[in-house]
Amino acid sequence: MQELEETQYWLELLQGCSLISKEESTVLREECDELIAIFVSMVQKTKSKQR
Repeated sequence: MQELEETQYWLELLQGCSLISKEESTVLREECDELIAIFVSMVQKTKSKQR
């Protein structure tokens, strides 16, 4: 998940430097958010099964 958070950071930098458009950045950051949610859910389910 740390890699996804770093990706979001770099997307913000790229947008700030006008290397990618706001629209591209928004779409990619939304995908990162979705992946983070999926991974968090997987970790929670795994931990609950271990108990």
